[in-house]
Order: sequence, then C-alpha cells, then structure tokens
Amino acid sequence: VGAAPIQNVGAYGQEVAQSIARVMLIDRTTGALVTMDNGACEFAYRASVFKRRLEGRYIVWQVCFRLRPGGAPKVAYPELRRALANDNQPSLAQLRETVLRLRRTKSMVYDCNDENHRSAGSFFVNPILTTAQANAAQQRAKDTLQPGQTMPRYEMANGDVKVPAAWLIERAGMPRGFGEGKVGLSSRHTLAIVNRGGASAKDIVAFAAQVRRRVFDHFGVTLQHEPRLLGFDPCAVVGLTAPLSVPAPAPPAPS
Repeated sequence: VGAAPIQNVGAYGQEVAQSIARVMLIDRTTGALVTMDNGACEFAYRASVFKRRLEGRYIVWQVCFRLRPGGAPKVAYPELRRALANDNQPSLAQLRETVLRLRRTKSMVYDCNDENHRSAGSFFVNPILTTAQANAAQQRAKDTLQPGQTMPRYEMANGDVKVPAAWLIERAGMPRGFGEGKVGLSSRHTLAIVNRGGASAKDIVAFAAQVRRRVFDHFGVTLQHEPRLLGFDPCAVVGLTAPLSVPAPAPPAPS
C-alpha cells in the first residue's frame, strides 16, 4: 500500500491516482506526521512528488482511497476490452478475474510452478516521447516491420507519445525467452526480466543494461528502469543510469 502512491501504480487503463484522496506521511527529517491531498502528491505516469522533488523525505504510513460503492468498472485498456467483448456490463468481480487471467498468461501472477516465477517484474517503463522523438523512432523502426505494420504509439493529452517498451525490446532483436545462462527475458512477456536460477542482483542489472543499450542503438530511445536500485556500487549500475549517446546506424532492411 505504501508503495502505491510513490509509484502511482497502474495497469489496464487505471492508476491509483484516480482513487487516492489523501496520503499520510512521516517526515524523516522531523518525525512530524504530514497529510497530503491528491493534488499535493503531483501524480504523473508511474511517478509522484515522492519519487521526484521529495524523494527520500517521507515514509508513507497510511493511504485513504475514495471509492464508489457499486461503481461501474472502467474498461478502457484495449486488451481488456477485447477480453470482455462478449460482456457489455461486466461486474467489478468479473473485471478483476479477467485481469488476473490476462496476467497469468504473461506469468505476472506468482506461481512457483511457472518457469518465469523468479521475476524482477516489468523492468522498464513505457517511454514517453515528444512527437519528434516518436517520429524518429518510427522512422528507424521501418526496417524491422513487415508490410502494413506500424510502430504502436499512444497519443497523450499533452501532445506527447507513449510507446510500448516491450515492443521496442522485441524489435531490437530480443524476443521472449531471449538470454543465456542465469538471466533472460520471460518466455511470455518481453518486458519482464527473470532469474532462471542462481543469478545475483548484479547479474540482473547487467542484463537489463544490455537490453537498454540495444533498444537505444536500434531506435534512439532510452529506456528508464522501474525498480529502485538500492545498495549497489555505482559502477555496477552505470549501464542503467548513465546517459546514452550516439545510437548505432539503423540496421539494414532484411534481404
């Protein structure tokens, strides 16, 4: 619960920012109890004031959600709409079960019998690009597309463009199951990095840095990691934190 407002956790067309009324905090510098309403939290895509301007200052100890008894489900995400195409008025319980079913197909519901269950989760956030950056990435993507295919892009209200990180990873030559040895991509979900057994946190970070670099070389897009990196030697995470420059030339079109 405490992590939810910090990350503005969201999926399938909703974010907790849409339901949080206020957040109660402990100020780590003074020990004082502080309450912030929704607006003061400065929620944004996978971010908040606690992850940006006030990072590290507060401990979240209570969250108040404003919920509507008997409220109608929000079916906005395309994949969810397709899964519920035969049900015009699903209940909240049906919506929940559908989301869980979709997540299971991607190994994103914990199951120790699933080969991908030791997962660092969706490791990269979907990049938010300016229109110019998105157009440039789309131009570089042309050589990787079949006739009639286009790069998926979602226009945002402020004019920016959100591009699926999983699509970029796969088009950069790293399909589901990519990797060798102890670390690799999930066999069901390109965005998830999994520990295949015996890998260290350092191994995971090194593999993620490789993914980040290859996406940049192919599309000129810098992926941002979603997990917090704690306790690492700065040299061990430089591949995930240092700015990237000079992407490699776009790969030639298939012959």
